[in-house]
Amino acid sequence: MGRQIDFFFTSEDEDNFITFVTENGGLIIDRNGDQYFKPESGDNESPFSRQLYIKFLQSKIMIRRSGYVENTNSDVIEFTRCISYKPKCLSYGRLWAEFILYNERGQPFRKDKWFEDKYNTYKKWIIKNCKISNDKHFYIGPLAYLLYKNEDYKMSSGPIYDVAFD
Repeated sequence: MGRQIDFFFTSEDEDNFITFVTENGGLIIDRNGDQYFKPESGDNESPFSRQLYIKFLQSKIMIRRSGYVENTNSDVIEFTRCISYKPKCLSYGRLWAEFILYNERGQPFRKDKWFEDKYNTYKKWIIKNCKISNDKHFYIGPLAYLLYKNEDYKMSSGPIYDVAFD
């Protein structure tokens, strides 16, 4: 069983979060398991760079036959980045991690406590540094909130649902 926290980040909000992650033992990797480096300003990012992962020194990483990280069974936190897919609109991102797995006999077991503690550390940063939505399901970074309030940006969680913040 997994848990997630949903958010809206600008590029700068994301940079602040990634700094916190790296200062607290995390390393951002791409779907191939390689360290992720944000492209220089003006460079095009791969469409696959929206889906990243946070790994740790003690992480066990499983790779699928396709060559990509298998996020459910690996000790990684999925970090889905926010994108702006149309003018003045930001789609949500999320942190997601799986904590309960099943052995070959179908019996549930938990991943190591250190992994859940890492997820909770990053989740607490989001809760502390971001504003919660009116529906209490999403968080918005400080700079994304300025775009929302002052620039009439929409914060979209789907094709027909815009998230509201006070």
